[in-house]
Amino acid sequence: MSGWASTRYSTIATSCTDYTRACRLPSAPQCLPHQAQYGLLVSYGFALLYSAFSFPAGYACDRFPRTRLLFGAALAWAAATAAQGMARCFAHVLLARVLLGIAQSFSGPAAHTLISDSFPASRRATANAIYSSGIYLGAALASLSAVLGQSVGWRATSFTVAAASAVPALCLALFIKEPPRPVAAAAAATAGSGGGGGGAARGSRPAQVLRVASVRLVLAAAAARLFSGFAIGAWVAPFYRTYFPAHVRQFAVLNAAIVAGGGTLATVMGGVLSDRLTSGGKGHLAAYVPAVGSLLAIPCWVCAMQARRAVRGASATPPLPRPTTPHHTLPQSITTPLAPHSHHPPPPTLHHPPIKQAHSFLPSMGWLLVAYLLAETWFGATISFLQGGLPPSVWGTAQGLLNVVQVAGNASPLLIGAALQRGASLRTMLTLCVPAGYLVCAVLFFLAARARTAELAAGKDA
Repeated sequence: MSGWASTRYSTIATSCTDYTRACRLPSAPQCLPHQAQYGLLVSYGFALLYSAFSFPAGYACDRFPRTRLLFGAALAWAAATAAQGMARCFAHVLLARVLLGIAQSFSGPAAHTLISDSFPASRRATANAIYSSGIYLGAALASLSAVLGQSVGWRATSFTVAAASAVPALCLALFIKEPPRPVAAAAAATAGSGGGGGGAARGSRPAQVLRVASVRLVLAAAAARLFSGFAIGAWVAPFYRTYFPAHVRQFAVLNAAIVAGGGTLATVMGGVLSDRLTSGGKGHLAAYVPAVGSLLAIPCWVCAMQARRAVRGASATPPLPRPTTPHHTLPQSITTPLAPHSHHPPPPTLHHPPIKQAHSFLPSMGWLLVAYLLAETWFGATISFLQGGLPPSVWGTAQGLLNVVQVAGNASPLLIGAALQRGASLRTMLTLCVPAGYLVCAVLFFLAARARTAELAAGKDA
């Protein structure tokens, strides 16, 4: 099967992965009595064991057939999603999310290494970006699941998602063949051209990955970027339900279009731009794509959260009635004698409706789209930059470590949930937390580019 076919079916897999990860969770009071529990479900309830198992999953992908690992993982996460639909209390939902995280820890390392082994270095960022677009397609389906949940309930929605998750398993079993892994000579050549991998030829696999300074920085940058991403994924829908209760269905449809269209377009364009920038041995330039995109997304996100318009509200005091007397006849209040030493009557009091600030739904969604187009350019470029500094023999391990850093990123939903429990404003928390993650991410990617430049220079000198 060709590389593009492998990418296509891997995209189906990651779409279902993100659908099962982000699908509508039960909101019944007996299951989710408060916001802190919701924050736990969408953060560490899923991500703790997902991150913990990502490292052994990446190591397994470097040693065993990845198609078989993906096949078993897809069946396992479908079963975990069905178990979520059978939950009777919060503990049952939490356990289902934990099992889902373990199963899905294999998807990233296996898929990214499969794709990278199927394409030359000049097209890997684009291919991985197309695969990563499945994240946004799955998130869009998850947004639409709110409409499905209102129609058939969250239990039936979970069963529907579980059935859909079996599709990638069948595709993997029928159509995807294991590509040949690079030989040792090719691995050494790739490592040397990457600028940081030349020194990562000995030692344990984690040591080979973490020895490279630029790789350490890009892992930290990914953690900061995921801090923002998980906050958006967990709390944007509650934000719009809170501030725009009359637009719940409109939000579900528009958000699905923004995530699917904007996220997919941004991811693919980020991969294409990264491949163009890194041609001719300029691998360090791949880090500029997520750095610049994250910086430009900050003001757009703030505008999305703060979008308001001025409207006339109801007046506390009714306006003065129109005079009923003929216009040539003075009102009684004016014909009465004036006070001593007064030469003019007092001016009439004018009553205007007060100007209020109302949240504006469509402008907010417009800014949200622009933020997506800028910020979501990061994933394909990140994978390209990460693999460019390492030999192919440890790509799976590196991808596993990239998933491990999600532990730090997943702190944001839990942090926001705890703050809301203490009376904080959701709009304020999102306005602060998401830009903070974007800013740290941009700084670390710029530092990673500088480190990769130094590694390239050191490789040439050696």
